[in-house]
Amino acid sequence: TTISLSPSSVTLTKDGQTKTLAVKVSSKLYEKVTWKSSNPEVATVSTSGKVTAKTNVKQPLQLLLKQIVK
Repeated sequence: TTISLSPSSVTLTKDGQTKTLAVKVSSKLYEKVTWKSSNPEVATVSTSGKVTAKTNVKQPLQLLLKQIVK
């Protein structure tokens, strides 16, 4: 199974700045994607993949894609 993030790299530096992400999964076994922020005080992410930087951004946010294979 291959998982790819589009765009593959995003940096957010300002309060309220947003970017919508898309994920492509090569296997029908893993077609559901769940978006989650590891620190909602710094950035939130909607169920559709829209990331929003928050007011306490002290450094550029780097977005990472974690792939879990079972």
